[in-house]
Amino acid sequence: MAQARQDAVQERVERRARWQSGITDGGPGAPPNQVVEPADHARELERERSRAQHLRGQIAALREMAAQHSPGTDSVMLALLQMRQLAELLEQHRDELRMLLNGSSVDEQQPVLDP
Repeated sequence: MAQARQDAVQERVERRARWQSGITDGGPGAPPNQVVEPADHARELERERSRAQHLRGQIAALREMAAQHSPGTDSVMLALLQMRQLAELLEQHRDELRMLLNGSSVDEQQPVLDP
């Protein structure tokens, strides 16, 4: 079993060496899949361009979706402004709110949770 593996490895090494020497010599040692016909090359180039165009379209669509669903700086600033305005309004009407809560403070109204 070990001898068969060594023989297979040695055969691959020799084949690779012959193939590489054929490439450096410019001889016919190049594997058949390395020889590309002009028509095949043009078709492959067109397929690659088509894939690239498809990917560009997908990327643009994803960017558009991300822009629609993620808050931008403007919406974050608007939310902060609205929160500040609400806090100011609550501060201004604190006494009225306490009256609505039967004159007790807000701290006394918080429920006590049993463990």
